[in-house]
Amino acid sequence: MQFKALGLDPKIQQALDAIGYTDMTPVQEMAIVPARRGKDVLANAQTGTGKTAAFALPILQQMLDTPKATVPSSPRALILTPTRELAEQLAETIGKYAQFTELDVLAVYGGVKLGGQERKLKAGIDVLIATPGRLMEHISQCNVDLAHSEFVVLDEADRMLDMGFIDDVQTLFQHTAAKRQTLLFSATISQGVNQLS
Repeated sequence: MQFKALGLDPKIQQALDAIGYTDMTPVQEMAIVPARRGKDVLANAQTGTGKTAAFALPILQQMLDTPKATVPSSPRALILTPTRELAEQLAETIGKYAQFTELDVLAVYGGVKLGGQERKLKAGIDVLIATPGRLMEHISQCNVDLAHSEFVVLDEADRMLDMGFIDDVQTLFQHTAAKRQTLLFSATISQGVNQLS
């Protein structure tokens, strides 16, 4: 199945054309349509199967379908990922999908000063990609408020559990909107991942 068949917003389709995306991978075919309809999704997907598009495109589409003003310190979408490298990768990829829209994408992670991230958060962003530890720091310093996050993604959920982030993840979930869409992507579906989902 081709991306063009999804009837995505022209700005998203323009980005996909620019990147050279035409045919969907199996995980994209299975996840994009239900996710776009606002359903929660638990997907078993290895790295390299196109899972970023499987969760990012439906979220971007829904944000364009129901536009809202960007609110300082209050992202509409939160994507949790276990490592700095993955956060940077996601920000780059999702930034490309959103390149022709007005949506702002930001990654926050440890190993760099809080100040620059704090300024960007307070200026207002739409899609926040974060490692759990750094996000907890920003919450404790009141730099970010997740109460209006309508979309929450757990990327590489199994790795987050393996790295001991389970308590942080559950705490972060308590900060997000009660009425939210949750998308969980994991290379393996372990007992821990099942409990989390």
